[in-house]
Amino acid sequence: MTSDPAGELHVSIALDEDATLHLRPIHPDDAASLAEGFEHLSPESRYMRFFSPLERLSATQLDYFTHIDYDRHFALVAYFEDPDGGDDIGVGVARYIRLDDPSKAEAAVVVLDEFHRRGIGRVLLEALLTVAHRSGVATMLLVVHADNTAMTAMMAALGATPSPGDDATTVDFTIDLGEFVAARADSALRQEMDRALADPSAQADGRDGATRPSA
Repeated sequence: MTSDPAGELHVSIALDEDATLHLRPIHPDDAASLAEGFEHLSPESRYMRFFSPLERLSATQLDYFTHIDYDRHFALVAYFEDPDGGDDIGVGVARYIRLDDPSKAEAAVVVLDEFHRRGIGRVLLEALLTVAHRSGVATMLLVVHADNTAMTAMMAALGATPSPGDDATTVDFTIDLGEFVAARADSALRQEMDRALADPSAQADGRDGATRPSA
């Protein structure tokens, strides 16, 4: 896929005693499952992610979201493995895109409604921030709808700095990635990410074909 270890990343994190969440980079062949996942998002979740009442993702959007270079544009898919050996169960996506200043990037995260309140969004975002920092991004921006109380709370928990958005409906949050990774040096996720990024060949094999990632 890419010579960058981030492009070959596969990480497994225990959410609780009964569930292990897997993370991997998005692939071009995820387009169909991305479209399906978007259709499983509630109208509110779609609006909170895209700030518009989208009914579906266009072919152009799907191509843009799945054909990435793993440096300027990077995205992670979160999924659970099917215990019966079927297709993986995609539950969310986090991505960042570098701005004109390549030391800065803008991130977004979305999780399917049925998997809310399980900590998946935070795991996805923290993993994404770790990859971004390793890739040379110093500051991450997230534009959050003012009514998105769950995301606002997550930003506060991560130590993000708020500022007024372009209009009254949004809040801009910035995260200093140097401070972020230093504060989480001992976390299980950070240690697993460091191991995975240092030596992709030592990771457990991740299965492709996760169904229903969102956008």
